[in-house]
Amino acid sequence: MEIVGIALGAAAIVLTVGVEALKRPRLQIQANEWRPAGPVGWTLAEAHVRVRPLPRWLQTVLVRGTAANCTARITFKQNGQQVLPTIDGRWSGRPQPIKRDHYPSVGTVYAQFDPEQVPQSKSLDLVPGRLEGIAVAVLRHDGTASMFGAESYAGGIGWKHPGWDMQHGVYDVELHVEGAGVSTARFKLEFFSPDFSQFHLRAP
Repeated sequence: MEIVGIALGAAAIVLTVGVEALKRPRLQIQANEWRPAGPVGWTLAEAHVRVRPLPRWLQTVLVRGTAANCTARITFKQNGQQVLPTIDGRWSGRPQPIKRDHYPSVGTVYAQFDPEQVPQSKSLDLVPGRLEGIAVAVLRHDGTASMFGAESYAGGIGWKHPGWDMQHGVYDVELHVEGAGVSTARFKLEFFSPDFSQFHLRAP
């Protein structure tokens, strides 16, 4: 009986550890083709991040945890060498770092960059299954492109940030997301022309 008790105790421990491991959030990063709601003068190279959901048959008895305070870092390389500064990613699901002043009497809304809102746009709680976007670069109608982050909004509608300009070529993009561990995804991004349809992340 003592042996049976020990075995049952060990099985209970293994089961508890296994359940906790299943509940722990696991991050998944994938390329996404950004599609605006209407015609605009730019396009974005974007990735989607989510907490991978549990298998459907387990979802009725277990809930995978939320990955709290997730942050992202973006690195651009060519031929194995870093060619642009590493920057913080901005979560698309967070408010834009813009302050809007309304003047109803003249029907005008004045918008300007608000650096105080930048930090909150760089952190997000990821819930299981819901896709959240991070744009890594922007291509404009004039054929210029640059890395994209919260500080890009300081450049106005063009989202131009000093030192973030991209030259024509093929880039290796690394996206590091931290939250309940670290997850890294690597993509290719080609920039040779102002063709919006060709400016998106793809598998390396």
